[in-house]
Amino acid sequence: MIDRTESLPDIPEPSDDGWLTVAEAAEATGTTVRNMSREARRAHEEGRPWRGVLMEVRVVKGRGRSAKNYEIKASSLPPGDIVRLPVVKAKPAAAARTKGEMAMDRHDLIRPALQCRPGSRERRIAVDAAARAAGVRVGTVYDWINAYEAEGLAAHVRTERNDKRKKRTYLSRAFDEALRPLVGDAGLAEMEAVMRRHFNSLWASAGTDVGWRHIQRLGSLEAMNLANNAGLADTGTLKRICDLPRDFVRKDWRKFRAVALHDQDRKRHEDRNKGGIRRTRFTRKPMEVVFADVHHLDLYAERQDGSLFTPKLIAFEDWATDRMFVYVALLPKGQSVRMEHVAAALVAMMLDPHWGAPERLYIDNGGEFNVADMIEPLMKLVRQVREIGEEPALAEALRDDRSVIRARPYNARAKSIEGGFKSLEIVLSNLPGHIGGNRMDAKTPNVSRAPVPYPYRNDLLLSHIQTCVAFRNTAKRTSGEMKGLSPADLYEAHVAEGWQPVKVVKPDILAAFGRPDTRIWRDGGFMHDGRFHRAPGLGWIASGTRIGIWKPLFSGFDGIAVTNDDGMPCAVAFPDEPFDVLDVAGAEESGRRAKESREGIRTARAEADELDMLDLLERLVAKEGNATTPEPIGPVRLKDGAEIVGKAMLTTPKQRKADNARRRRDEAERTRHLRASRMNAVEAQKAQDDDGAATGRE
Repeated sequence: MIDRTESLPDIPEPSDDGWLTVAEAAEATGTTVRNMSREARRAHEEGRPWRGVLMEVRVVKGRGRSAKNYEIKASSLPPGDIVRLPVVKAKPAAAARTKGEMAMDRHDLIRPALQCRPGSRERRIAVDAAARAAGVRVGTVYDWINAYEAEGLAAHVRTERNDKRKKRTYLSRAFDEALRPLVGDAGLAEMEAVMRRHFNSLWASAGTDVGWRHIQRLGSLEAMNLANNAGLADTGTLKRICDLPRDFVRKDWRKFRAVALHDQDRKRHEDRNKGGIRRTRFTRKPMEVVFADVHHLDLYAERQDGSLFTPKLIAFEDWATDRMFVYVALLPKGQSVRMEHVAAALVAMMLDPHWGAPERLYIDNGGEFNVADMIEPLMKLVRQVREIGEEPALAEALRDDRSVIRARPYNARAKSIEGGFKSLEIVLSNLPGHIGGNRMDAKTPNVSRAPVPYPYRNDLLLSHIQTCVAFRNTAKRTSGEMKGLSPADLYEAHVAEGWQPVKVVKPDILAAFGRPDTRIWRDGGFMHDGRFHRAPGLGWIASGTRIGIWKPLFSGFDGIAVTNDDGMPCAVAFPDEPFDVLDVAGAEESGRRAKESREGIRTARAEADELDMLDLLERLVAKEGNATTPEPIGPVRLKDGAEIVGKAMLTTPKQRKADNARRRRDEAERTRHLRASRMNAVEAQKAQDDDGAATGRE
């Protein structure tokens, strides 16, 4: 472990009431006077915390007419940064001086001048001496002399204001003068309360970047309404008096601007107003806590199709040593970092001999980091191996401890890896193709030209990025608790003290990155990733059965584990390979599968009895009986001719043949009757004609 104990410097004593000057506070916290002065100003004017603590700062008058100095309350300094808190010594307060004593002191100053003739050189010399002794102007001493000569010693006694400790202005002088005759002081006090709350509401509701003049203009409308309701109707006067002064508008504005910041810009609120805590890294061993995050590299590379892209860094930072491990993902177009990429990065880190398996992962809330839950049992086992050995009671308690910690939203300060990315980008800016963090104003070699991508092969890019990471890990820090040390120094110190990484083997890691899934068994196998898999030795399974598998997160592996009802592997399925048409092994495999199917059917038949299904159906129908036939109502005709249409549809071929024969017989019968009728008519006409001819001859 690195020993950070150093000799403590002598710290100046604070003032009697526990306040330190900027120089004293800087010496107490180990920073520069310039930095402490800047942080004191920010704490006083902006309410900004320093190192997670909001210091209590006051302004005292310094030298000169308008100079001011800051003083910091000793008890409000960041606790972890105080080298040695000065001891506050109690000191008796000076006795208050009476007005008579102060009048006599002033008279003693001007007594030598009073003894000289007015207008003489001696009086002027005496006046100059009195002015230097009192620290006032020469004209002030002459005013004292004139007052004494006019009123005597009583002129040196200071009189108190008649309106001392009384409120003289409510909203503004102009507003008060215009409204006091109408509403009096009581009404002005009510208006002040209304306008104070209205301005507080404006600061809490308006945009986070608006200035006090914007708020003043918005608030003038409410002031006009109050004045108008009180009886002031002159428009010119309203416009003149309702723009309230800056001090009234800005009173307590920081407190209510913080409300707007919380509601509109949560990130800035968390960074500026939350007041976070500080944590030390010297109490932990390597790999106890590992931070993980994804970073979009500010560098353009080129794909094979000529399109530009920015590589993605999946990074891990060891909290105890500040080391950083980087896995570079060169993704195709339209694809972002997914769970399999994070899993590949975890595998690469755990197989590295300088890293090993982590005990806890502190990750972001992104969905790509859900893969960390898959290895939580592995990380708990790592802690058990490192900390508690084989004690079952402690092992049971350890199972309830979290191995995966997720950062809260808008809490970037909780992840130290964010600062690691910043320091890494400084080193990566040496690579060709680096464009900086502003995509709208990317760095280019030439003005008004597109950025030039990384000019070498992508495999060289991976090597160059790892070189930059190694440079960052060996750079000594210039501030903070790691001042003078590099991550590599801390790592070597822990190794010298006996720290060892926990080794894991690749099959165990790959098995951890997966999840249970199901498949439908058909034709002796199942489909996975577009390929048909068979499991030799699993035995015969009926088609349509749903089986369990352990689906790996990574693609490109042939073997898929088949699980039983308890979720334990029982067989391994491999892609079904086709056989050559003349390959004897194909016939042997076909015979083996046929035999396996017969044995499966034989086994299933042995567990069932043969039944006479026809007899079973007859007995079931007989037991249930025939349905009751109720008396119908009707018939009901849908429309005219429906019966003919329905009968035509129901006519069978045999009936149609009989109908045709009957129709032919009826047609023949009608034809005979028609012919007979015509013959009879002809014969009757002939007989009639014959009778007429005979009558004519007669």
